[in-house]
Amino acid sequence: MSEYLYENTDAAASLSPLYILDGDENYFKRKAVDSIVRKVLGGTKSPFNFQEILPGNYEGPQTLETHLCQAGLFSKRVVLINYFDDFSDKEKKEIVEVLSRGRFVTPSTDTVVVLQTEKKLVTFGKGAWTRDFTKLTSKPFTAYYIAYPPLPDKLLEWTVSYLKKNGRSIAKDAAQYILKSTDATLTAVKGELDKIILYTHGKDHIDLSDIDDGVGDYKAVTVFDFCDHALFSKKKEALLCLRKIAEESSGGWDLYMLQMLWRTYKRNVEIKTQMDRLKMDDAAVKKSLNVPFFRKDEVLKGIKKLTLQNLKDQMNGLFELECTIKGEASSQFLKRYAFEKFIFELPVIMN
Repeated sequence: MSEYLYENTDAAASLSPLYILDGDENYFKRKAVDSIVRKVLGGTKSPFNFQEILPGNYEGPQTLETHLCQAGLFSKRVVLINYFDDFSDKEKKEIVEVLSRGRFVTPSTDTVVVLQTEKKLVTFGKGAWTRDFTKLTSKPFTAYYIAYPPLPDKLLEWTVSYLKKNGRSIAKDAAQYILKSTDATLTAVKGELDKIILYTHGKDHIDLSDIDDGVGDYKAVTVFDFCDHALFSKKKEALLCLRKIAEESSGGWDLYMLQMLWRTYKRNVEIKTQMDRLKMDDAAVKKSLNVPFFRKDEVLKGIKKLTLQNLKDQMNGLFELECTIKGEASSQFLKRYAFEKFIFELPVIMN
């Protein structure tokens, strides 16, 4: 049975051998991981008592089981399986099978395993690993938490409260202005607030000019912005987003952006179908539109302009982009060029 992960949730209050931290709000999940590590290791994290397993260093089920059973060599141990959603389906199945055996479970909880996702796992109709994963979440030794981004009004309250804790006051309209520059997750919002707090050192009150001056050209640009700009034919804006994301990312940005482009495309097709075939009105469509509240009108306006031919052209462009990114684009330059070509070749959407 899952529990919601909130700001003040103490996941480490009663230690479990296995934690699964799922959901879209990474701020809560990272705080939970920090709390668990402090509780188990007492603040001393070293290569001997802390192991992080990532898609890039995973060596198979036998090695994973070895990592989980090393508690006898050390008094306490934490094994973090991070970015679980980025593992292949085969690897997910192997990891779930190893964890389900529960050989790392001891009466004294010498080993604590934390499985953390970057995004909410989609487990419906995805094959054997998802059925096994669902069973794993119900095991008596598993603590399963889901972290959702706060609702818009709660996010606004959190923003004002965070600034107050750091000695700053702000009007609600100015706080809303900050939220519009992010993807409405606490991780992104906190990053913006920390920059503004540093810039406004010595001031008690933050106004709109402080936000513009403090954030300036460094205003958060997200993959969500890029996808909407690209698929709604805002070519200049899409290219600016692409440049910023590519230059500020260490690696892996191309596959993530490709995945998000497909996800945004499918969202647009679904909403367009609701509007054209099911004759849903704007209010009903907005309720089903899974984007931050302050983006709903803009996104809905863009989807309304799409034609069937636009969607066919975008799908063909995405297939070509995927083949290039996963094939011949062997360097960061070629990957960026492939995205630029995709943007330029999409037909302009008429108003």
